[in-house]
Formats: sequence, C-alpha cells, structure tokens
Amino acid sequence: MEIDKDYFIESLLVRRPGRIEGPSSTLDFAHEMMQSLGWRFNRLARLSFRDDTLLRQMDGDGIAEHDCILIAFEKDDILRLTLWLDTGLGGIPVAYAHYPDPNITLAPIYAKQDFAAKLELTDLQEIFQYVCDHREILAILE
Repeated sequence: MEIDKDYFIESLLVRRPGRIEGPSSTLDFAHEMMQSLGWRFNRLARLSFRDDTLLRQMDGDGIAEHDCILIAFEKDDILRLTLWLDTGLGGIPVAYAHYPDPNITLAPIYAKQDFAAKLELTDLQEIFQYVCDHREILAILE
C-alpha cells in the first residue's frame, strides 16, 4: 500500500475562547478509551483511507463503517500516539507508539479481529512515523 497517497489525517480539536472543542461523540470516545488506560490526551484526529475496506468489519450483508481515530498526547519532545476504531458500541485498539522510541505495539485484540482488509505493521509504522515527523497535522485548530 502506498501510504502517502492513500490516507488523510484531519485534526478534530478547535480552540475557542476559554476552551477546546471537537465533535462531542468523538471526544467522549477518546475520553473513555484514554480513561480506561489511565492516560491523558491533548490531540485528536480522524484517519481516513482511500481504500474503504481497510479496518472495516463484515456486518450482516455489508461492511460496517467505523471511525479510525488517532488519540495522542504531545508535550515537548514526547508523543504518545494511539490508533483506535470507534465501533459505536466501544473501541478496538489497533496500535500504540511512544516517541521518541519508534517501536509500535500492536494491540493483541487487533490481531484477533476479522476485517475486510487490515493495515500491516509496516503500514502502521509509516503512518505513525509520518505523524511524528509532521506533528502539525495534529495541532489544535484556531
């Protein structure tokens, strides 16, 4: 898969006077997932793919639509990056990384899931490294 041509990252947080806002359901999802891990976050983005079968599960006669959400914490030189699928009823963790260490941990549950098409570790490494190298794409919008 040619990652640089096949995905799009959209920052979801916007700075408003006295507060930071984003889509309420996505913010609620991020709070719930990070709280379950005891982690904080200050960056939130949606990851979309040109190939609409990626990270989609079969649902009856069709393919279920799940949001791919990047939930991150950035401070100074540190970036903790997580990728989740918001299924509407909960979340499926896909992968985690804690930069400056470039190693990615695949979530064990991700390996057990049945998707129409999966991202391989090399795809995830490329996406995560791109985000790490271009942190401005996670910036809170003004």
